[in-house]
Parts: sequence; structure tokens; C-alpha cells
Amino acid sequence: MNSITTAINITDQLVDLLPTARLSYEYQEYFDMHMIEVLPLSVYNSAAFEGVAEPFLMEFIGQFPGESLCFVSEESLYSVEHSMHTAEGKEYHSPSTLYRATKPSAIAKKKVKVRIDPEFFKKLSEKISASSNIDAGESEYAMAA
Repeated sequence: MNSITTAINITDQLVDLLPTARLSYEYQEYFDMHMIEVLPLSVYNSAAFEGVAEPFLMEFIGQFPGESLCFVSEESLYSVEHSMHTAEGKEYHSPSTLYRATKPSAIAKKKVKVRIDPEFFKKLSEKISASSNIDAGESEYAMAA
């Protein structure tokens, strides 16, 4: 079995052990590096991931000592840009799926009325050029940066 096939098998086995994860694999030939991106970040940072990934990593290094296998997260400097293989756990929910689950009608819409005292702008030690364009009637719509 070659290193690419082995890394893809590792990806599939990890997803079976981490059902809330999504793993994407890429081989970067120039660096002779196999990269597996682990999502979400909570899985990547978990003790469970560390416990199950380490034996696979050690086995890979033992079989292919001239190559490297690294696990990355969404916060890593490197990322999987051209996935050769992606596997999702049975309990993985993508952020877009979670977003779609919330119906717009379920989100409460509440207007908040803000009033700014017209004297506020007069009390500033430094004049703001925009303040001269705001009259007292428009003061409730003014915003300060």
C-alpha cells in the first residue's frame, strides 16, 4: 500500500472513531507532505482526537519515514486547499446546515430606539465635520465612530 492510500485510510478510520468530525485530505508533492484537516476546531482540540490520532501518526511515520503526515485545523497556518478525499462522521453537522436549520421567522426582531442629546456634539472639544450636518431632528439617527 502506498502512502497516499494509507493516509486516505487513516482519514476514513478517524472519522469512524470521531463521528462529529469532518476530515479532508491533501497530498502536497512539492513538500512530500500529507495533510489532514480536522473540523470542527472543538474536535481538533479534544483529548479524544489526540488519543486516536497519535497511533495512526506513529504507524504512518514508521511505514514512510521520508514523508510527513500532519493534522491541521481551521486556525492553522496551512490548510487543505485541494482536497483529494473528504470524510464526514455520522454526527457531523456543517455550519451551513446549522444555519439553515434556524428559520428567519424564528429570529426575534426588535427595534431599539436610540436618542442622542443634541448638546452632545457641542460638548466635544474637537469639532467633527459631520456634526455640523446633523440638526436636532436627526439626532436620533446619528452614530459616533
